[in-house]
Amino acid sequence: VMLMNLEKMREENFFKKFINTAKSITPPLYFADQDIFNIICFNRVKYINQVWDVVTNTDWIAEHFPSQVSDRIHNEYKNNLMFANIIHYVSQNWKEMHKPYTDIYWGYVSKLPKFVRYDLQKKIIKDRYDISEKEKVKKLFSLNLKTNIAYIFGKKIRDKSEKYYYDNIHEQAFLQDFHKYFARKDFQDKYSALIRNLDEESIKTIDTTIKQINRTKRLSDGVSSVDLYSQYEKSMFKKLDKEFFSKTLTVNENLFRYKNYFLPANYFGPSVFYYKHCIEYINNIDAIKGKCIIDAGASVGDSALIFSELDCDRIYSFEPNKETFDLLNSTIKINMLSKVVPVRLALGSESTVRKLQLCGSGSTLLIDEHSQSDYETQDTYVVRLDDYVKQHNIRVGLIKTDLEGFEQEFLKGAEYTIKTQRPILLISLYHKASDYFEIKPVIESWNLGYRFKIVKPLIYNVVNAETMLVAEVNED
Repeated sequence: VMLMNLEKMREENFFKKFINTAKSITPPLYFADQDIFNIICFNRVKYINQVWDVVTNTDWIAEHFPSQVSDRIHNEYKNNLMFANIIHYVSQNWKEMHKPYTDIYWGYVSKLPKFVRYDLQKKIIKDRYDISEKEKVKKLFSLNLKTNIAYIFGKKIRDKSEKYYYDNIHEQAFLQDFHKYFARKDFQDKYSALIRNLDEESIKTIDTTIKQINRTKRLSDGVSSVDLYSQYEKSMFKKLDKEFFSKTLTVNENLFRYKNYFLPANYFGPSVFYYKHCIEYINNIDAIKGKCIIDAGASVGDSALIFSELDCDRIYSFEPNKETFDLLNSTIKINMLSKVVPVRLALGSESTVRKLQLCGSGSTLLIDEHSQSDYETQDTYVVRLDDYVKQHNIRVGLIKTDLEGFEQEFLKGAEYTIKTQRPILLISLYHKASDYFEIKPVIESWNLGYRFKIVKPLIYNVVNAETMLVAEVNED
């Protein structure tokens, strides 16, 4: 549901942003307008009462089933229409929320003549994929009719045997970087350098990831889903659904809870809150006692919540995005995190000012200066970690990074700190193929006595996300 003030919409060139964003997505064929609106309106996306989102709208239900819609819900709907701004209202995923009137509406739709349903489907496909070639649209229409009808009307048409199949077409654009890297002439050398001196479990993780990335290419050929995961992985996804996703709670629009953790925005992710940032893979976590943690790419403070439970001195949480930094401060206040020091700075290879491309929690300093991206940017101060540590006389026990692909630049500015203090490292590897294959060999070349592990938490429908390099010095 898009609620717009036309004057403000024109001020912001809203539809220009929409078209430019749609053109920049590769492949565009598989993105719905809802996805693009979510990207453009990331901080103005609001989750509506689930009774609203019944595929049609509240007015339709109120007309046909007046006893099913309370006055409060109907008034909420009408008030938001009357006082509209540019706000994108969306519901939770269909599979995660019970929609009480979907079956009623589906019953009406299923009785329509076949050609009417097909005409409706053609119209929606045209609206969603207008920037795509006609042949591609026809191919998608013929192969994925049932999938798209399910998307539109909110019914998941899928055999039980297909549960936990991989169908994340959105990840394919991200994985193109890995496909190109695999084709490099020196890939065998890069692979050998990565697995050198790793334990068997880490090598198995790498090999499984490479195989799965290669198999996901079938989605680009029009296949709607791929049976990608082992039975063990599927059992873990089921466990995660039961023990994590079903346990998160919306207290109100500005407060969300999982167990004893509170966030001002719904940023509860399993890699942080269920898998605890891979801390269990650290053999000697006591090494950080009396020392500080560097949280580079702190986001809304989710990592700080987990790190606050460790026996450390302080946690320096670096987050350059102004809006996200405000949420970080809210997290600190809500949870009374006395050890967390919020720092609105970016970390890189030199002290400078750079433009930060604003993409919500995925804001990045990796901007193509020649691109015509319509994302908003923000001037951001960048400092070297080495300079900040020296200036504040910090004893560093652990460094965690999640910098949206800026990790290699970060390491250039943190090399002295790592070489002299040899902290535990938790480095995100999944944003770029060069990060995945080259960061570990670079740190290894410094000959500091680190032992390494490659860890990937099991999360459904993502192939490579949240892969972490865990490194600690072998004191034996």
